[in-house]
Amino acid sequence: MSETLKVTAADGHAFDLTIFSASANAPLLLIGPAMGTPARIYTPLAEAFAAAGVNAAVIELRGIGSSSLRAGKSVDYGYRDLIEKDWTAALSALRSRFATSPIYLFGHSLGGQVSVMHAATQPADVAGAVIVASGSVYFRSWKGAKALGILAFTQFAGVLSGALGYFPGKRVGFGGTEAKTLMQDWARFGRTGRLDLAGVGADYEAALGTLQKPVLGLSFDHDTLAPHRSQKNLLNKLTQARVTHLALGEKDSGARLNHYNWIKQNKDVVARIVQWIKTEGVAS
Repeated sequence: MSETLKVTAADGHAFDLTIFSASANAPLLLIGPAMGTPARIYTPLAEAFAAAGVNAAVIELRGIGSSSLRAGKSVDYGYRDLIEKDWTAALSALRSRFATSPIYLFGHSLGGQVSVMHAATQPADVAGAVIVASGSVYFRSWKGAKALGILAFTQFAGVLSGALGYFPGKRVGFGGTEAKTLMQDWARFGRTGRLDLAGVGADYEAALGTLQKPVLGLSFDHDTLAPHRSQKNLLNKLTQARVTHLALGEKDSGARLNHYNWIKQNKDVVARIVQWIKTEGVAS
């Protein structure tokens, strides 16, 4: 069974936060989706966590699904809006509901990047972070022709977003209809390897090096969008965190897990994360 909370961010953006409860005092995972991915896709994963005794809540990304906004020429936002407005509002809503539960930020792909940046700048909000199939989009995380392809595509996305005022992901075949600033932040990350975000405020690249919470990363042999090296490059920014990186192959998980299929084929992933929370996580 799930419950949906209606959440409103500081700028008026409204979105759904779907909660899958295990027990009132159990640890809680706030699940942040991949770019262009509706929250409902994570229902099997959240249900599996609840069945394993861990509360889970799935946030809807700005511009997707239940979000009151749609990216376009007149509607723009970037990483900062997700980190500072949406994740902050979601955590506030969860804390009022789960007053004594340790909360871990959990992110897939884009959601993982946002999660570690929020944890780094608001560490009092969370007990730690988990990223799965998430990493740096810096093109040197890949090798050879693949690296050049990543560089070319990320820069194409940034230029196209600037020209149109938004990114037509559905037509391009990557992500959804995404905001200009979000994609230009992403393109800059792909080109430089640094999370230097547009706008005024926290220096997220520097903040990542100050995070002192436990962080778990899971990457998969068959994930071409966030391969092991990509995740390692993101985790390497967390120089003061207690980092565990599990680079999993078919022999480890019993399945050929890739960037998306682990969400449904989640038995091994859930078991590893629950065990980590019981040991490394609670030791923080």
